[in-house]
Amino acid sequence: MKFHLKTYLASLKNKPPQIIGEGSWKHYAVFLPLIPDGKGEFSLLFEVRASHLQTQPGEISFPGGAIEEGESPQEAAHRETCEELLLSPNQVQILAHPYTYVSTYGRKIDCFLGTIENYQGTFSPDEVEKIFAISLRDLEELEPKIYRSKVKEFPEEAFPYEDIPGGRDYPFIEGESETPFYYWKGKTIWGLTGRILRQVQRDLFRH
Repeated sequence: MKFHLKTYLASLKNKPPQIIGEGSWKHYAVFLPLIPDGKGEFSLLFEVRASHLQTQPGEISFPGGAIEEGESPQEAAHRETCEELLLSPNQVQILAHPYTYVSTYGRKIDCFLGTIENYQGTFSPDEVEKIFAISLRDLEELEPKIYRSKVKEFPEEAFPYEDIPGGRDYPFIEGESETPFYYWKGKTIWGLTGRILRQVQRDLFRH
């Protein structure tokens, strides 16, 4: 086997760092839709997922989904938004890519922010049960309740404990995650959507 250190180093020049393990992650993209009211005010749009869906039925989310083969994250966010809300492509204007969320479960979610023009409240019942919006004025005053969860590594039974210091008593690092719960007019926003919304609040209103 030939070893070409110079070639390897040259390939790394001006290249962003790779995230180790990213190749095994599932990649998704979501869109945070701002709806203008024509008077200079905006609302943030949410979906309630259809109850017949296999994953997260009835939960509140932003438009989005899995990134398809040969598709960029932005293209996926745009396509999914048009499909779920029955929009023409020129109605969706992506303005920024403010966040990328990486979960402890091997999922990477690219989050895009933008506007939907001339939205008439349409949505596809195949994927969406209903939609609703929260004005940015109301969102500024909406405080979440924060709940914390422990995250710990639990190796499989065949794990070679005998090969590590301490064996089965090895002090695996424990982590902690925060889950915001937002309660809005009988609706509960939590999970990934709650985490994204919390970051939007922090950045937009400097909470």
